[in-house]
Amino acid sequence: MKKSSREALDAYYREAGSWATDKITGLQKSRRIAWIMAGAAAAVAVAEACALIVLMPLKTVEPYTLMVDRTTGFVQALKPLDPGQITPDKALVQSMLVQYVIAREGFDMATLQTDYRKVGLWSAEQARSDYLALMQASN
Repeated sequence: MKKSSREALDAYYREAGSWATDKITGLQKSRRIAWIMAGAAAAVAVAEACALIVLMPLKTVEPYTLMVDRTTGFVQALKPLDPGQITPDKALVQSMLVQYVIAREGFDMATLQTDYRKVGLWSAEQARSDYLALMQASN
């Protein structure tokens, strides 16, 4: 082999070696940048989670009821009941009274038989006989 071709071959090998070194160095830099970006993203996610945890007690929901008059459109905010204002027994009685009035005065074909039985069972003697006479099929 000639000396000039040997030198050319050695130069080629040096060039190829530097190319491989450059490629490896580039990959290492790229990997380092990727890890830095991933760490920054994780730090941002942790900071967001901490912010949510800190701000969570500030979020409160206060439900309120609005009553709208169908004829005039007047809107009125209703005051909520305080737990200490009404006893559980009184609340149960009021609930049953509302159910009774709806069953007696309402008309819904889907619940007609159930409402008829409920009013018949929950009414006193005179009120029951008046209701049964009113609800006869001949009426």
